[in-house]
Amino acid sequence: LVSPPVGGAMDLKKIQEVFIIKKGLFDLLKGSKQLPFVLMKDIPVELALKNIELLGELGDILKISSTD
Repeated sequence: LVSPPVGGAMDLKKIQEVFIIKKGLFDLLKGSKQLPFVLMKDIPVELALKNIELLGELGDILKISSTD
């Protein structure tokens, strides 16, 4: 997550559902205040790109990067 979601918790809930993120919504909300925030690790790039595409405009606040 590289930018705060305009829709706040509602947008984070959408991201959580599409990516099947196991972290709680409260943790995601806290993380969205301390950017950049790692939402997931060890996800195949192809799947991440597909999920970002599914999110449409909301996907613009996400970035895929290596976390070595």
